[in-house]
Amino acid sequence: MLGTLSAPKNLAAGRALSAESNAVPSWWTVEFAGLTSLQSVQITWQNPAVVGEYTVEVSSDNHTWVPAVRFRGPAAQSGVQQRLRAHNVRFVRVRVPRGAGKATALDVRGTVTRDEAVLELEARKSFDYFWELANTDPNSAGFGLVTERTGRHDPSSTTTPEPTSTSGTGFGLAALVIGAERGWKTREEAAQRALGTLNTLLALDERFGVLYHYYDRNSGEVWNWEDAGRSEVGLIDTQLMLNGVIVAGEYFGGEVKAKADELYDRINWSSFRDTTPGPTYNWYHMSYFDDIEGFRYHWKFSSEAKLMYVLGAGAPTPAHAVTPEMFYAFERHIAAYGETYPPIVNTWFGSLFTYQFAEIFADFRHSEDKNKIDWWRNAVVATKTHKEYAAREDRFLTFGPDMWGMSACMTPSEKYSSKVGAPPSGYNNDSHENDGTVSPDGAGGSLAMDPEGVTRVLNNCYYNYPETWGTYGFLNALNFEEPDWVSHEEFALDKGAALVSIENDRSGLLWRMFMKNSNVLAGLEKCEIKYSVNTTPLDVAIAEAQIALDRATAASPPRSDAGELSGAISAARDARLDATTPEAVTQAAAALKGVTDRFA
Repeated sequence: MLGTLSAPKNLAAGRALSAESNAVPSWWTVEFAGLTSLQSVQITWQNPAVVGEYTVEVSSDNHTWVPAVRFRGPAAQSGVQQRLRAHNVRFVRVRVPRGAGKATALDVRGTVTRDEAVLELEARKSFDYFWELANTDPNSAGFGLVTERTGRHDPSSTTTPEPTSTSGTGFGLAALVIGAERGWKTREEAAQRALGTLNTLLALDERFGVLYHYYDRNSGEVWNWEDAGRSEVGLIDTQLMLNGVIVAGEYFGGEVKAKADELYDRINWSSFRDTTPGPTYNWYHMSYFDDIEGFRYHWKFSSEAKLMYVLGAGAPTPAHAVTPEMFYAFERHIAAYGETYPPIVNTWFGSLFTYQFAEIFADFRHSEDKNKIDWWRNAVVATKTHKEYAAREDRFLTFGPDMWGMSACMTPSEKYSSKVGAPPSGYNNDSHENDGTVSPDGAGGSLAMDPEGVTRVLNNCYYNYPETWGTYGFLNALNFEEPDWVSHEEFALDKGAALVSIENDRSGLLWRMFMKNSNVLAGLEKCEIKYSVNTTPLDVAIAEAQIALDRATAASPPRSDAGELSGAISAARDARLDATTPEAVTQAAAALKGVTDRFA
């Protein structure tokens, strides 16, 4: 695999050591270039004489930390490589009691098991798309609106009419959260951009509190197409926008949160509900058209619109809310491709984005609805099935196990197609359309679902096909079916999905922010999407107990009562399997900690 190291090296070399020396306890953290397997650690102390103890903790997401090893007494001051065995690690931090030493450098030996250098580049370039291609004129009615596609953007003009999608600006708000967290922009800069964008969204023309699909990026006016007339009012576009609104509100808080709540509060979801008795009852209408003063089309099939039902059911204004039964009214067609992976609830065109746009905001992991559908597993299997299809399909030269990403994108005809996908699709696996076109960012949006597979696709494109890389990271699409073709454009939706998915795989940040929102949680509960118990506190307690047990058995002579701790660890592992409530997890963790503390 590209980037994998063949021998242990100092993975911390040249990487910044972030510090929180005023915290209690103090800590110093280093982030590696990708997922790693660790073998040892050596710490350079400013004043080794005052170091009496320290703990080395590891994490894959910079959120949940697990103690890997603890040193006390002379061992803490030795200044030599100490044994540290840990896998799937992206972050290491050293924690010491306040005032008990200051770490100035880390030497962490190990190997990179998944090189994330390309992911880092793509994430940063995707963020730049949203930062640089937003309307930044504070006097403009379109402030904060983001260019939908680079091919329609004129960087030399701030007045030339340019269509922009509401959903793309929503991804722009999510990008601000990531940029602030990563330090690409200050929190204050990002918060001010978010606040201005929300003020713009609140001032745009709307119907039923629902925004139009397209506006003019520069004037904020509803867009008029030469051939199709005035843009439609789009519920899905408003919902995708709301995803970004919610995470920005939860992350920045204060006035940004108040404006985000105001936007959510005014959306009348029930106005798009079809209440006509018959086969379309409890389906959402897709769009409202001013020219007919009415609705057209329906959301019939499983799609990218799953969160319309959750957010609609959890609407803060009761008169705007919809019945959670709508979540169970759309058709759930079960199909498969081949025999490698099990059947899934498929979408109509089988496009990857239809398994991404809900799943990269709502954390569906470890959950199922009342019909026993695990929507996260469904998305993971759909992604792996896409990869399987590309590996098997021999009609196209472009496809392969490391070249896939069949999603809505540009094609060699220079037209955008939402039908690019893979089986299973429709009723008979024949609703998708393919001509060998692949979207790198289409694959990137599924990174959280298949980290290894998607990383291989992006590495393949970056290292072997440099023509697929543009100003803002990967270009929209490629096709090598003779003659070779690469799109010259980049799109907000694809950049946004890839950026959010990459960050979720690295830290879970967007999932955490989205799941903090009380209306989101209310909607999930009303739709009867239930989660298995979170065992993280018990997992951490077991890790700490294992460190204590290793120390007790390595002592000379070994502690005679080590068997008690070993038995307590075994009991805790059994309790983890049996736990069905948070209280049971807390109780088991406390019981184990009580035994562990006696071995401290």
